[in-house]
Amino acid sequence: MPQEEGKMPQPVAVINGIAVYTNKQVSHIVNTRIFFHDGSWCDVKSGDVSNKGPGYIRMGSPNIAENDDEEMKVIGPKEYEAEKLLISEVIANVTIMPHDRQVISVEIKGPKLLVERIDIDQGGSLLDISGSEKNVSISNSSFQSNVSSNFVIGGITMSQCSFVNSADFSQREIPELTVKVPKFSPVAVFNIFGKTEIGDTEGPLVVELQGVDDVVAGKVTDADLKLQGAGNIKVNEVNGQTKMQIQGTGNINVKDGQADWLEIHVQGVGNARFNGTAENARLYVQGVGDIYVREVKSRPRKSVEGVGTIHVGNW
Repeated sequence: MPQEEGKMPQPVAVINGIAVYTNKQVSHIVNTRIFFHDGSWCDVKSGDVSNKGPGYIRMGSPNIAENDDEEMKVIGPKEYEAEKLLISEVIANVTIMPHDRQVISVEIKGPKLLVERIDIDQGGSLLDISGSEKNVSISNSSFQSNVSSNFVIGGITMSQCSFVNSADFSQREIPELTVKVPKFSPVAVFNIFGKTEIGDTEGPLVVELQGVDDVVAGKVTDADLKLQGAGNIKVNEVNGQTKMQIQGTGNINVKDGQADWLEIHVQGVGNARFNGTAENARLYVQGVGDIYVREVKSRPRKSVEGVGTIHVGNW
């Protein structure tokens, strides 16, 4: 299909940092593979494309002749006197690491068009980094949106955000967003289109992931982990209140930790694993998903609706 002059196409998805462009209608996404209503599919991991009808499917760039001279831009490092970090709805590969300073440092590198679509705002002790078409408003330490399901963790009140993917860009690469935070800082990550790596912050962590991308984190305290789609959330260690929720086919894996309260809810065919010890636990499965918990000291409350399973190592 010919492209309108002067108008750049929009990506239908960004998987593992690679944008996918098409004029076909997406049916569904499983892991790194995108399926279309006409029977076509493409796999970002393998690079395979099966185009079974009219139209195009391109990975990396919307143009057949890619522009290797695309202008790049660097912002920062810039420092902010903030204590809490929220990153939401950005198209970037994100790295968050602790450092010994009592400021938050931000650096962004990548194609100019995409870098300029990332906004940095500070409201009191909160630093908000978000896509320019964000659907989130800030009021000091509160995150508010059109969704009413809120929770409080680490002194931050949060609401679920909805991603607004109205960015139109043509770059093969996406920006690298590097953030350094003071140790023990609360960190919240919502709907990142790209890879996300979080170090041993040893503070509260909130992750909400929609789609097929991955979030990997180190050692944290209280954790609220929510996954919709086929992505993966992996956390090395959680010491504190732990909440895990899956809707879809994704996986959440906490490798170790001590949880005074553990709540896990799996809806669909996803898998949740807590390979640590919990004082108390409430575990739910709806569908064919699975929950595994290594140890719960008090008798856990368990509920299964469907053919899914719940396994607690010491009960």
